Amino acid sequence: MMGQVQELPEETVALLKPQTYVFPEQFYSEMGFTLEFLGTEEIDGQQTNKLGITAPNGMVTNEFYSVESGLKIRTSSEATGEITYSDYQEVEGVKFPMMLTIKNPMLPEALEAKMISVKFNQVLSDSDFQ
Repeated sequence: MMGQVQELPEETVALLKPQTYVFPEQFYSEMGFTLEFLGTEEIDGQQTNKLGITAPNGMVTNEFYSVESGLKIRTSSEATGEITYSDYQEVEGVKFPMMLTIKNPMLPEALEAKMISVKFNQVLSDSDFQ
């Protein structure tokens, strides 16, 4: 803060850690998340499997995965609102959602984020951060 090093409280570190992964789902167990299958639900004409995911701090998020493809279709929680994933494209053998639609009570309209390109494991230099 203000050019000074500041330690993050452990609770803050635990909340931010899942955001450091491109695909945090594979690390849920080791991060202390619990998962519960909540049945199926139709979203935009697709049948989905609904999972309830409880973070170590007790925050609950629901994730919806297409029954047909297995791809994540939506994430929703009271804290963050609703994120819908679409336009999956294969990047280096991994299907990645190129369009995110974010609905949140704090936003007057849905926010759409379109990925132009995705690159994994690129070499970065110090000049890339200036």
